[in-house]
Amino acid sequence: AGVAALSGVSALRSDEYHVSLSRTFTLTRSQLESFADALRRALRRAIALQLRSSAAVALPNDTRTRFFAAVRLEQGGGGAFDALVDAVDGVVTRYGGERFYAERLAHFSVGWSLAPLGGAWAGRGGALAGHAMRFDRAVCRIGERSTEFRLAHPRDH
Repeated sequence: AGVAALSGVSALRSDEYHVSLSRTFTLTRSQLESFADALRRALRRAIALQLRSSAAVALPNDTRTRFFAAVRLEQGGGGAFDALVDAVDGVVTRYGGERFYAERLAHFSVGWSLAPLGGAWAGRGGALAGHAMRFDRAVCRIGERSTEFRLAHPRDH
């Protein structure tokens, strides 16, 4: 049974799945273009992520107003996820945003709830573990606008 079978949990569509690389923050209209350009430069040498699903986790947002059913992802050697977050952090902090979380937990959400999920979702980890995934692009979403950045294949470096 998937996340939709949990009471009070709204499932996300698979086209909404993403791995967050920054916290949400606000830009002024005059900063939009220069931010996207700075991000493009910072990600020029970034490497595509090779991650493996490991467990179901329940995570709150910063204000504990939403709770997410998520799938934890593990990175292999090389630290590509940390390098990608560092590159994004460098740009975000120059524009007044906060660094990504100190405990970097690579994950993607599959559903959300207004109430804490408890152990109901986390108990489903075994069925989710062991799937290899490749993430070869980063997307910057500003309002309705999305800018896509292709990430290099590890063998290209």
